[in-house]
Amino acid sequence: MIKKRLTKPLVSLSILCFMFICIRVEGQLATSSNGNYETIEGIKLYYEITGKGTPLVLLHTFFGSVEQWGDYTGELSKNYKVIAIDLPGHGRSAYMDTTDVYNNKSAARYIIELLKQLKIDSAYFLGASSGGTITLEIATMAPELVKKMVVVGAQIYYSQQTRKWVQERGELQPDTDEVSLHGIQKANLLEKQFYHYRNLYGELSLTPDILNLIKAKTLIVN
Repeated sequence: MIKKRLTKPLVSLSILCFMFICIRVEGQLATSSNGNYETIEGIKLYYEITGKGTPLVLLHTFFGSVEQWGDYTGELSKNYKVIAIDLPGHGRSAYMDTTDVYNNKSAARYIIELLKQLKIDSAYFLGASSGGTITLEIATMAPELVKKMVVVGAQIYYSQQTRKWVQERGELQPDTDEVSLHGIQKANLLEKQFYHYRNLYGELSLTPDILNLIKAKTLIVN
């Protein structure tokens, strides 16, 4: 329904995203030379900008950070102004809240406001997993902002299969990579929030009528 044809440069982004999604993340807490913060509704969001051209917003997976895109940013920045963002509550970005619910729509709202502060009124988006779900939320909340998007492995609702997988995975103790990336408090909270997805109903429900709000040319990769 929302699948549409993309130009070749955007199609190539999906291949890069598919390649990267299984790569292990290695965290670094230091702010990069091209990194910066903006305060949105009282919380600090971290982002990195590389290159010039049409803005391309990169949104990483749950438990991830902008480091996930490190192997691809250089190539992408030859043609785009790459804006890689640490999702709220991840990496160097501050918490949205400290409850056991990670609200994707709230995360989308923070990112929309961040882009407004950066004076970005139209952009391409590439999101993976939770970053893809948040990209879909952004595209329904601010259709004019999203010109084209590639969405990889996103959820439009939490299926029973997903809930069962989260249940079987359990609430794990953060490993050393997670702690070095997020810090111990955020890493513990993210594990708690991820495990809570198994019992979360109503927070994510991108029904066909809502998806029909999307105006962007879209490529879905599952």
